[in-house]
Amino acid sequence: MLDFDKYKDDMEVYQKPRRPILERGHTVSEVRQYASALEKYEKKEFEWKEHIKQVHIRQAELENQFREDLIEDLGIKDNPKAGLLFSKAWELGHSSGYHEVYNYACDLVDLIL
Repeated sequence: MLDFDKYKDDMEVYQKPRRPILERGHTVSEVRQYASALEKYEKKEFEWKEHIKQVHIRQAELENQFREDLIEDLGIKDNPKAGLLFSKAWELGHSSGYHEVYNYACDLVDLIL
């Protein structure tokens, strides 16, 4: 049995920054403040996008590790249909978590042995 806590992503996900708004009937001073706020927003948005990329990379790494561990745990590492089994188990169970993918894989493994 796998330790599913091993595949939890512990990276904090930053909240997407909000774009500043310039209301109608603004003064020159308000436009300057808006320009400054917009510049800060664009920097934060870039940092947020880079962080989200790192989160996605980390999630993909965890999913790949889970795939490898599940296939090894089921003893089908050398089976040519191991990838197909994992894909089907993933399709059926990933929305409920790794444990459900594992349960589906256990139920389906006899089909490829």
